[in-house]
Amino acid sequence: MKHALAATYRLQFRNGMDFDAAAQLAPYLKRLGISHLYASPVFRATEGSSHGYDVTDHQHFDPALSGDAGFERLSAALEDAGLGLILDIVPNHMAASPQNPWWHDVLEWGEASPFARYFDIDWCAPKLVLPLLGGPFGQVVEAGEIGLRYAAAEGRFAMTYFDTAVPLAPTSYPLILERLGVAEPAAFTSATPDTIGPLRDRMHTDLPQEPDLAPLAADGDFLNRLHEAQVWQLAYWRLGRDGLTYRRFFEISELVGVRVEDDAVFDAVHQLPLSLVRDGRVDGLRIDHIDGVAYPGAYLRRLRSKVGEVATIHVEKILEGTEPLRNDWPVDGTTGYEFITDLAGLFTEPSGEDVLDATYTAFLAGRWPNVDPMLVKTVILTGNLAGELLGLQHMVLDIAASDPAARDFGTDTLRRAIIALVAAFPVYRTYVGPEGASDEDRAVIADAVASAKQSPLLEDPLPIDLVAGYLTGDVAPDLQDLAHTFAKRFQQTTGAVMAKAIEDTLYYRDARLIGLNEVGGDPQRFGAPLSAFHDAMIRRAECSPLALSATATHDTKRGEDARARLYVISERATEWAGIVSRLAADAEGLRQELEDGPAPSRNLEWKIYQSIYAAWPADLAPDDAHGMAAFRERLDAYLEKALREAKSRTTWTSPNTEYEDAVRHFAASLLAPETGMAARMAELFAPFWRAGALNALAQVLIKATAPGVPDIYQGTERWDFSFVDPDNRRPVDFDMRQAAQASEASAQALLADWTSGEVKQYVLSKALTARAARPDLFSRGDYVPLPVSGPRAENVLAFCRHQGDDLAVVAAPVRASAGITGDLPLVDGNYWGDTTLMIDSNLAPASRVLRDAFTGVEHSSIERLPVAGLLNRFPVALLL
Repeated sequence: MKHALAATYRLQFRNGMDFDAAAQLAPYLKRLGISHLYASPVFRATEGSSHGYDVTDHQHFDPALSGDAGFERLSAALEDAGLGLILDIVPNHMAASPQNPWWHDVLEWGEASPFARYFDIDWCAPKLVLPLLGGPFGQVVEAGEIGLRYAAAEGRFAMTYFDTAVPLAPTSYPLILERLGVAEPAAFTSATPDTIGPLRDRMHTDLPQEPDLAPLAADGDFLNRLHEAQVWQLAYWRLGRDGLTYRRFFEISELVGVRVEDDAVFDAVHQLPLSLVRDGRVDGLRIDHIDGVAYPGAYLRRLRSKVGEVATIHVEKILEGTEPLRNDWPVDGTTGYEFITDLAGLFTEPSGEDVLDATYTAFLAGRWPNVDPMLVKTVILTGNLAGELLGLQHMVLDIAASDPAARDFGTDTLRRAIIALVAAFPVYRTYVGPEGASDEDRAVIADAVASAKQSPLLEDPLPIDLVAGYLTGDVAPDLQDLAHTFAKRFQQTTGAVMAKAIEDTLYYRDARLIGLNEVGGDPQRFGAPLSAFHDAMIRRAECSPLALSATATHDTKRGEDARARLYVISERATEWAGIVSRLAADAEGLRQELEDGPAPSRNLEWKIYQSIYAAWPADLAPDDAHGMAAFRERLDAYLEKALREAKSRTTWTSPNTEYEDAVRHFAASLLAPETGMAARMAELFAPFWRAGALNALAQVLIKATAPGVPDIYQGTERWDFSFVDPDNRRPVDFDMRQAAQASEASAQALLADWTSGEVKQYVLSKALTARAARPDLFSRGDYVPLPVSGPRAENVLAFCRHQGDDLAVVAAPVRASAGITGDLPLVDGNYWGDTTLMIDSNLAPASRVLRDAFTGVEHSSIERLPVAGLLNRFPVALLL
């Protein structure tokens, strides 16, 4: 690695951010204390892509970002600034689009295509199903929406549906050429990828540049015959749920699974990224959705062998509960969602759970939403992912047909066993490979089996053991290959079920404290002792010192500072209950009673108040008409997504527009000037907002100094009160941030103007600068919890980073909102009393003087440091 990894800055390319715009930011990022630009996918994607995960060509940079030349300019700018580059790559899937040349070739030639085995396609199925149509094929033909196109320059025919052109098989060209009167078209019937060239040349000579295909497209019988002659089937988009014949990414039919377990496919997908690593222009790779890959361990070992030990590898991996990252994966760590969970435990006040539960239950009149994980996973597997379930069912039946132990179980019994086992999985997936199941895998599967046997779906627990045996490979030798195929697809499915059922359904239903409903989080884990955070950081320092420490990503459910605000509710649960009660009373006339229930439901109303509170811009005044209108628009977009993801009374595939409109009206009315409720909310929320800012400043300092590599998501050096994507991918005002970087305002002046967010940028910059100046201390140094005594010992997190003679001391308030007085996010000194943190003389001599990076105050006699003296002028302290 050319540049030591100290801190990353994630940029979302597209939506106005291209290589040249990123290049201009390089000096700013360097001054901020960043060591590496962390780029979202930058390879060619579908036209108009807003994210780049729908890759169409791994071998070229996206022209929309200014292509290869633009990347060269960015690379040069980063080098001049002394910054490295980490690339987000997507090995699991590509765009299932004719714009993808590999996919285009498969559509044209089917199994004869050299790329046929690049994708996870069921070639035993009658057709490659393409769920692109707005209705059944016959219906769209009758409506005249199917057309034909001839590209003379390429010598290709295509069937069109609006802007999508699907290539026709050359072997079907005679059907068209005969109707066009071309002599001897039969030669195409035996065409292959190797022989097609001369035939295309001849067709180019025999056909006009623009043959009249309109009469053929108007002939429904002809279109049906032509359609039947293809390897693919244009289908109603709803068939993607249960009729798809290729592996997709989660439930997104527009993304097709890629078989990187095949050596040739691996090499083709990674050719450009690996060359950039070899050339020294890329220091590390971030692997998207590692759990979608067939055999993640084998994939990562192959990747490590290609990049060597110098480049870093980070995996997007969600760890559930106490699940560890597999120690046989040669990676530097995850992208950091577990760090968010550790922070949630730190800032959430455990004693607030009972009060919040009681008030939430009373508000809902005892009718809690359905948040049983196993039940929700069952609904998702049998509904949204019905096609994946059907595939697993076919595989189990194939094995069972040759397994004497399974012959007495019918199709429905085995199907129920699969459902129960998937629903019972406690983690995203296991990692059983052709070599069999590891002890770790067997332990996870055993837990799932025990839970699955309690499922009400089952009348007999024996089929669970049977299916589990197929998963672990405990079958007769002649069934091993079938079992391996089943295990591979089963493991790729459990991750999709977990993500769609928990992150994208349950987390939108559970509204008790929505700040806990985060990727990789656990809404039932309501706070933890400070010691739990210390223990987690000690493990992190020992096991994964280069893992990313995230607090916001492009996939988090809300902004990091919105989450910091929500933690305050756990401290002030009784106050919050009073606020919600008053707001609900004021909103009495805004609700609507529909046939299927009130709009919004009580659960959703509870969630709306939290959402408004958490996302309200810090500097937005209720009488700012333009600002309030923009906020209403953002809230409206968020609620549409939240409602449809919850899948309770409306969904993406079957929108209940009456309910959605009623909810939209309710939420807009809360913020409308004529109701006066916005001003009341601002008044009621103000003390909570100050406490949230205190949490946010503590959070950003802890992230910047704790073990792991702080990862800064674009724009979050200032307040981040975003809703979920696409709200969190809005363009960032970098001009304002760069102007602030040149400011010489004091810490106290910035604190006094805290609503602007510049104070957060100040804290982050000072901490990252200190980190950059002491790379070994913060990257490899020990994490040492500092003992704290006194009445507020549980309200301050104190630790030091220690290596040799080098030392950095961090002190930050946690769950300390009761100590805030006045209009600043600052804890009053009287709150701390004689609370004191202590530094062992083995860490630093008593005579050593430490200077606060934020205030410049020097502290001597550091063996005993009164917290009131540390935090009396500024909310957090970093002593160096």
